[in-house]
Amino acid sequence: MRVELRVPKLPDGDEEAALATWHKRVGDRVRQGESIVDIETEKVVLEVPAPSDGVLAEIRFHEGVAVLPGQCIALIENEVWREDGSARVLPAIDEAALASLIERAKAMTGLSRAKQELLETIALIRVVRKRFDAGLASDMGAFHAVFSGNPGTGKTTFARLYAAALKALGVASKDKVVEVTRADLVGGYLGQTAMKTREVIESAIGGCLFIDEAYALVNDDEDWYGREALAELIKAMEDNRSDLVVILAGYTEDMGELLNVNPGLKSRILSTVQFDDYSEDELVTISRSVAADKKYELDTAAEPDLLLHFRNARAEAKSRTFGNAREARNMIELMIRAHAVRVAAIANPTIYQLSRLEACDLAAVVQWRNR
Repeated sequence: MRVELRVPKLPDGDEEAALATWHKRVGDRVRQGESIVDIETEKVVLEVPAPSDGVLAEIRFHEGVAVLPGQCIALIENEVWREDGSARVLPAIDEAALASLIERAKAMTGLSRAKQELLETIALIRVVRKRFDAGLASDMGAFHAVFSGNPGTGKTTFARLYAAALKALGVASKDKVVEVTRADLVGGYLGQTAMKTREVIESAIGGCLFIDEAYALVNDDEDWYGREALAELIKAMEDNRSDLVVILAGYTEDMGELLNVNPGLKSRILSTVQFDDYSEDELVTISRSVAADKKYELDTAAEPDLLLHFRNARAEAKSRTFGNAREARNMIELMIRAHAVRVAAIANPTIYQLSRLEACDLAAVVQWRNR
């Protein structure tokens, strides 16, 4: 298979020598046999093995890496070449896995904005890959994001699904999410912070680094430890943009303040996804799903009282402290506890009795909480 590498611009002076030097640099990195230098068309044509799965990707030679100035975009089957000369396989899209993940996302309650973000990302990656196949120079770009919203709105759960989708799309090399907070990144002294942050970043390479309560990274103008961690993070987001996804999560207002702390951070975040609070009806639906996952059935007669509980709990708590889906999960777990107390008094309970969460179980939970 013949692959043409197009030289964008030749420097003034001995063009033939410059092109020959550039050709040798490329030839050494691709490590294939005979190749042809065509000075008139400013191309280097290499003979390379046929690809195993026909996926086209790009080779990028950035300024200062190749002998010639400027950027060289070239096409080669199956591999993405980085600035350091290392290669990365760009596999075909795992359509079965991707379809399953999309169905999982659709089945999730609420999260309309997050679902739209996922579909847009999938569309972007598909089109960029088609551009590769068509011989058009394309940059896959980075997929760093901010997930903003109150606790229990699905940010962590959706980040795991998002990372799995990037793996299925062939963009991420690993289906992995490393979940951390400020405590995992910031040390007790300046040098230690940089070392801890780099270790965490290294553990996430190939997958997704999810930083919960990211707004706590920098507490104030004199938080030098936090700023050191942030500086390391920003550098890694750029240096590893093709092999690392960083998701910063936290309260909406606080995340806006964090992005303003360092302009470099804001410029590297192209996507901000708002995770809205669940409605009371959605929380009842989530409760039903949590119960089903645990092999219980929530009695429909209990649902009006459960909806009323969520409404009252939200009104009593401040917006930032209401648990949303966590409150739904906690209520089901407490109802299971109340159910056990109730059913334990039955000599020979039926399958129906062993599996059904009833309104009286909810009443017992509310009574316990009001003690």
